[in-house]
Amino acid sequence: MYRGPGGFRILPPIIKNLLIINGIFYLFFAFSSGQAIGQWMYEHLALHFPNISEGKMGSFNPIQLVSYMFLHDPTSIFHILFNMFGLWMFGSVIENVMGSKRFLSLYMFSGIGAGIIQLVVTWVQLNYFPESLMVPGYGGPVIPVVLGASGAVYGVLFSYAYYFPDQPIYLYFFIPVKAKYMMALLILVSIVSGFGGGDGIAHFAHLGGVLSAFLFLNYYRIKRLRR
Repeated sequence: MYRGPGGFRILPPIIKNLLIINGIFYLFFAFSSGQAIGQWMYEHLALHFPNISEGKMGSFNPIQLVSYMFLHDPTSIFHILFNMFGLWMFGSVIENVMGSKRFLSLYMFSGIGAGIIQLVVTWVQLNYFPESLMVPGYGGPVIPVVLGASGAVYGVLFSYAYYFPDQPIYLYFFIPVKAKYMMALLILVSIVSGFGGGDGIAHFAHLGGVLSAFLFLNYYRIKRLRR
């Protein structure tokens, strides 16, 4: 393991900058919601499924695989608060363990991987299991437009469980659960929710973040063993 110079930092630089950038994007998006600039941000910065969301609803662009991570639901502050709290709580530890440069690579790799996995799974669902995208009251499948840092944060959460599997995490602030079991529960919930019917939430992006973090961490573990 790597530990940065100067010991443990409660707010290491990458975490601090990610919190600031996400906060700025959220405030700008929230205050411009319903205006032309807010619509432009939604159309061009959120992650859209290719070839189905054209015109007023925007369309896919590869840059969205990065930009969607910094755009959160402007109608609910809890979306960004939960993501940023998880990022700070667990990401600070991981950045101190692996160093800022590698942590940033992990975060971006997890977020981009989460977006790709969500698009791939959405294509499979749309073509082979359209019922999994159905929402009561709608006449057809609902394709989620993805925004938020959840996929990248799930990659950070997995990394924490990877490095500290037996470390207790306090569910509801007073029920201790080992990190490895908490991560297993989150993965199970995402799988069940993802196949349980369309609810407008990109559950497979969460799983994509976990898978991407797993690949990233094991790549560096194997690389280190070969030295």
